Amino acid sequence: MNLTQIRYFLSVVENGSMTQAATSNFVSQSAVSKMIKQLENELGTPLFERTGRKIILNRQGKLFYSYASDSIRLLDRGIQTIQAGIAAKEEPLSLLFQVTSPLIPLIVKEVNHNLPNVRLTIAQHVHPTTDREQFDFIISDHIHPERVNTPLFTEEIMLAGYNLPPTVTLADLQSFPLLSLNYSLELRRLLDDFFAQQNVKLNYQYETDDPATLRELALQGVGHCFFPIRSWQRYAAQLSLAHILPQPPMRTIYLNQKKGRNDHVAREFVTELTRIFSQQDFALK
Repeated sequence: MNLTQIRYFLSVVENGSMTQAATSNFVSQSAVSKMIKQLENELGTPLFERTGRKIILNRQGKLFYSYASDSIRLLDRGIQTIQAGIAAKEEPLSLLFQVTSPLIPLIVKEVNHNLPNVRLTIAQHVHPTTDREQFDFIISDHIHPERVNTPLFTEEIMLAGYNLPPTVTLADLQSFPLLSLNYSLELRRLLDDFFAQQNVKLNYQYETDDPATLRELALQGVGHCFFPIRSWQRYAAQLSLAHILPQPPMRTIYLNQKKGRNDHVAREFVTELTRIFSQQDFALK
């Protein structure tokens, strides 16, 4: 299958006949007919119903047209963007980190190196009443129905603290001195939901709204905290880590993209973030 076949197919649909499609493309009718036949053979199904000289899309043709027209329109936009040249100064992208803030330096470093003309405006701590719609992208641990959601990675949540064994059970957690983020943060809400499903009730001795403070308290031996292993990997060597058995809590990190922000700058940024997080050792850089 090639672009010429698809473009001739679209032209036949939009012109209403092979004759008109041939005229608009400055080729013979037989050339158009040949391309359509090849396309139908490769798809393994007819795309048109033929009645004398009149042809109309059948059910398969209508479905294929919906995909083909969108694809060609998107491709043409990409061609036009590249031919027009990428501006030296780009429209800034606004990015809200609701989770994984320790990864900000890595992301900024990689974006600065690979997309030097992309400017990022980064936010971390916003008031609950802040309108999230102002942000082009949000990094969170859940899907936003009103946005385009791209999963970046999934990570295990371990127990971190001082002098821990390699594994602990859900029952063990109920006897440990535990530290926690407060309920305003996504990680705490995710863990509360997980332990409620497991019928495990935990007693937290200290709570904070700052992940850095939480890690420092665990480092000082005040108690144990829950530790997302990939997001917080840069701090893993400082603490003793234990897997939670028999079923550890897990979370998936998503890039939530505003639907109205779909220009070439946004596309490059999504591609770059996907590349960064596809590397198994991304958090160690």
